[in-house]
Amino acid sequence: MLAFAIRYLGAHAGVMVTASHNPPQDNGYKVYLGDGSQIVPPVDAEIAAHIAAVPSVASVPRVEDGWETLGDEIEQAYVDAAASVVRPDAPRAVSVVHTSLHGVGSATVEKAFAAAGFPAPHEVSSQQAPDPDFPSVAFPNPEEPGAIDAALALAGSVRPDVVLANDPDADRCAAAVDDHGTWRMLRGDELGALLGQHVIDRLAAGGGAAGRADATAGVDGVGAGGLGGDGAVFANSIVSSRLLAAMARDAGIAHAETLTGFKWIARVPGLTYGYEEAIGYCVDPQHVQDKDGISAALLLTEMTAILRGQGRTLLDVLDDLARRHGVYATDAFSVRVDDLAIIGQIMARLRANPPSTVAGHQVSRADDLTVGSPDLPPTEGLRYYLDDDSRVIVRPSGTEPKLKVYLEVIEPAAGGAAAGGGAGGGAGAAGAGDDGLPEARRRAAERLAALVDAFRALTAP
Repeated sequence: MLAFAIRYLGAHAGVMVTASHNPPQDNGYKVYLGDGSQIVPPVDAEIAAHIAAVPSVASVPRVEDGWETLGDEIEQAYVDAAASVVRPDAPRAVSVVHTSLHGVGSATVEKAFAAAGFPAPHEVSSQQAPDPDFPSVAFPNPEEPGAIDAALALAGSVRPDVVLANDPDADRCAAAVDDHGTWRMLRGDELGALLGQHVIDRLAAGGGAAGRADATAGVDGVGAGGLGGDGAVFANSIVSSRLLAAMARDAGIAHAETLTGFKWIARVPGLTYGYEEAIGYCVDPQHVQDKDGISAALLLTEMTAILRGQGRTLLDVLDDLARRHGVYATDAFSVRVDDLAIIGQIMARLRANPPSTVAGHQVSRADDLTVGSPDLPPTEGLRYYLDDDSRVIVRPSGTEPKLKVYLEVIEPAAGGAAAGGGAGGGAGAAGAGDDGLPEARRRAAERLAALVDAFRALTAP
């Protein structure tokens, strides 16, 4: 809502104090500029320098007036904008379980669902009211094991079409689906591909995407033309799956890859849709130039309702995408440390002794991301490509004391596209049935597990 309000009100900047998806003791400070996107260098260093120049908090005089406290009208304006991502002609018959994990999202989600014409979601009552102590979860991050157990328990009795979860400040969105009688979380990359396919389908139908960020320039290396002639642009971070790029290429949509974080993704000129694997999705950049868990939840609910009317599910679309583009299997793990110096030591070790083979495959390319490139600013990290088209990225977390490792393998599906390729037509064009997809997924899981084991050893403190 803050990212929306800045542009809606014409403010010069915005500030929010939030624990986001971290433990309660880890409250953070988010700063946005007047374009509604988060700050990037050098603005962060300039702000830090001004803060450091203040001798003490007590030395700053307090003012008693000069500001305006906004009323409910700004929330209503945001709700109306968020609800506008749902097409007027989309079906509304759908059942949803929702949790805000003790955050601030429940009331706004309920209003947005009502404004969009959807039935009220079934809320997890024990996590519905805002509580800064997050009493029922160790980490209020929907990705963490156990975080949405209460929502899944409610789903067991309600039997909804989908389970949705927002993190406490509601800028992230996670989903769980019924997979042959067992509820399972979709990975951030899976949900990113699903929303991307839904946007592609909407563009192909001539109805347009939810919204587009203003732009006066194209993305380097891609043409201005896009599906439907509107110059659509997709983007995701370098640690996210390469599947969205394959989908965009297949659909004739421009695609850009950015550094990690929506402070970079949201700045892609002409952005139509962007995501990062850490369950962040920007589906309406015209109104919110940042990840937004509420508009993402609405768009996914629309997609679920459409599929329900067709007798299909989100998992069917994932199967279609795998048949068409191959199985893009991703995983990630973290190396948590008590001493930040250990992270630097691990990175230095990898640079001094770079691996030449990993899990039985040659390293065909190694990128030191601190060097930068024409496409990416310098950042701390290492990227490896193997001769079987696997990819691994190692980077320090920007918010927590840990090293993060992101891994991806691509396994062709029988009758589908080769790794990284496209086959033309819509997501479901490749057909269904026993076409080797289960075996392709098994091989991908096996390769991914071997890759994880190898890099756990390489990044051990």
